[in-house]
Amino acid sequence: MYAKIVGYSQVIEGVSKKTGKPFRGQTLQMMYERRGIEGHAVKEQFISFLDMETPPVFKVGQDVFMDFDDKGFLLSLEVVPPEK
Repeated sequence: MYAKIVGYSQVIEGVSKKTGKPFRGQTLQMMYERRGIEGHAVKEQFISFLDMETPPVFKVGQDVFMDFDDKGFLLSLEVVPPEK
């Protein structure tokens, strides 16, 4: 899914009270095209940085491509370079 970043939170980290597992990441606010929607649909997605050596630096206006598994969990995220 291709989406445009329209906002993001600050990076958060800690330990989950529910599972006891560590977390570190950022929540992105994005808009994307969706069949049946006039204009754009919007989505909020938490991006975990735990498995990344160098987390991306997000900016408003960037395009991203995200791949999800059959349960809706994020498998990969790629920042799409701007066209020249």
